[in-house]
Amino acid sequence: MAPVSSKTFISRLQKLFKNHIIELAYVYDDKETILVDGEEIDLLWIPHVNKISDPEVVSILYSDCKKSIRKFIRAKQKRNSQ
Repeated sequence: MAPVSSKTFISRLQKLFKNHIIELAYVYDDKETILVDGEEIDLLWIPHVNKISDPEVVSILYSDCKKSIRKFIRAKQKRNSQ
């Protein structure tokens, strides 16, 4: 995956998780995370996605985000089914 804009990064994740609202959020001005249906996942990073110039780093971050979102969604579904 080549370096991407924040909008492109999020739209790719949104396509994978169509039943959920995926958004970027800034925490403490310098950290970035993802909101799934308005709730933060357990992953923060620096610098912001659109400032990462190494395609390999973007690819790793994308993969980590997918894993964290899946984990978050499973935990939320488990909580809601109890």
